[in-house]
Amino acid sequence: MIVYVNTPVEGVYRDGVEFGCVTTYANPLTVDELKKCRHVLVDQGLGAARRRLSDGEIQRFYARSIKAARAARSDVIAIVPDAFDDMSLTVELWHRWAPRIEAWGATPVLMLQQPRRIMDWVRTEAFRAALYVAIPSRWIGSIRCATMSWLCAKIEGTVARIVAETGKKVHIAGGTLPVLRLLRDLFDQAIHSFDTMAYRLAGNKKLKKKNGGHYMATKAVELEYLLEWLNALYGGRP
Repeated sequence: MIVYVNTPVEGVYRDGVEFGCVTTYANPLTVDELKKCRHVLVDQGLGAARRRLSDGEIQRFYARSIKAARAARSDVIAIVPDAFDDMSLTVELWHRWAPRIEAWGATPVLMLQQPRRIMDWVRTEAFRAALYVAIPSRWIGSIRCATMSWLCAKIEGTVARIVAETGKKVHIAGGTLPVLRLLRDLFDQAIHSFDTMAYRLAGNKKLKKKNGGHYMATKAVELEYLLEWLNALYGGRP
């Protein structure tokens, strides 16, 4: 299991759980930060998927990020630019950008927008070509996963099982603690990796106080927030 976070950390959290770094259009890591990461995930992010970046913005962000990570000899995967809640346009974007991303040195990852249409997805050329598939986990259409975690987990778990049976790797994109807890039994079996920024919100009063009364982590306490969040996900077990 690889846990991709926006805090540049190295090594492992516990047996079988290794850290990776995610760099997004809204929260890009610097070249020096990327050098610290053995595994790198490049993703335009939810906001960019909603507003749809221009070709120039996509070209600059992906080319720069992938080349910087590859220069550091990192393993790089990249979620191909997708269109929020639009399967058809996401397929078009895959055919346009997946070959370029691969040429830059990253493994293209297909984002399954409208994941409940999984049986339509499996018939597409994009799905057949993808070695790595991502399932959205912050919003699934109009479903906000932070408030309807059980429904998101049900959808994601069902889709993850179907995708894993085809031999593809499965990534959960933007996972929140409640959803990931419900998906724990699928870790390593049907789910190969996930990314999250949810750890940046203080999980208890002690962390909030240490952070000057703010819930959102500053750089000084970001790693502590991350470890606290992972302990909550894994139940504090080593």
